[in-house]
Amino acid sequence: MINENYLQDDIRKILFSTAYKMIGEVTASEDIVQDVLSKYSIKKDKDLVNNFKSYLIKSVINHTLNYLQKQKKIRDNYYGIWLPEPVLQTENQLDNQLDIQYGMTVLLTRLSPTERAVFILRESFDFPHSEIGELLQLSTANVRKLYQRAQPKIKQKQSPKIINSDIKKQLIDGFVKAINTGDLTVLITRLKSDIALYSDGGGKVAAAKNILYGEACLKFLLGLYSKLQGNIYIKKTLINNELGILIFEKGQEKPMTIGSFELVNNQIQSIYFVRNPEKMNGVVTK
Repeated sequence: MINENYLQDDIRKILFSTAYKMIGEVTASEDIVQDVLSKYSIKKDKDLVNNFKSYLIKSVINHTLNYLQKQKKIRDNYYGIWLPEPVLQTENQLDNQLDIQYGMTVLLTRLSPTERAVFILRESFDFPHSEIGELLQLSTANVRKLYQRAQPKIKQKQSPKIINSDIKKQLIDGFVKAINTGDLTVLITRLKSDIALYSDGGGKVAAAKNILYGEACLKFLLGLYSKLQGNIYIKKTLINNELGILIFEKGQEKPMTIGSFELVNNQIQSIYFVRNPEKMNGVVTK
């Protein structure tokens, strides 16, 4: 017999992480997981399932691929940079079982949906190529090629990241102070020279249409400070199990921006600003 508590707790976390890394949407991922679990709970031939965990993971992958196919036109016509919807948490909600690092999720969106499925099934769950091929209706050789094609796209862009939470806090505190004060000197010391800034407004609010690198990123941040000086406040919070920020306009209860950071060698390597109001529906205000 299946342990129902395990099914509803640990497995649900694994399935949510899988769905989220595939589609980058919180509510849709939760809906997919609930649908998969509900269908499994009434499945008449459960006893024929040799490995229910693998079965559920593959079911989630199938659902997400169908979802992405339905969303293809919307994603293809998205204005500017498309970023995953952040997962906001409180300190009490921090859960390292949720494998949902924001930077990795962004990288996965650069892959095709099929490449993404192959990469996740191999890297996260060590599914054999033949089993992935059976699920995706591809030959084993084709799956192997897709995996080999996806690996460098992800791993070449990955760098060793600092893991000391105190250093992370210091870096983000320094960034917040720099934005609050407009201190150029402090800001420069916090950013890597090749820093990249991604800003997602979805055509609904102002945002940089393209990725900003290096000096262009710095000018953007300073322009943001000049424009909003005295009219904003910043609140630190947990985003995708890592420290991030919410930027509020004074007097407003919903943030204007959700900020996530990718940190390398004691500096900020990447900044992700989510500004599309549709991606803030799950944000808890103040």
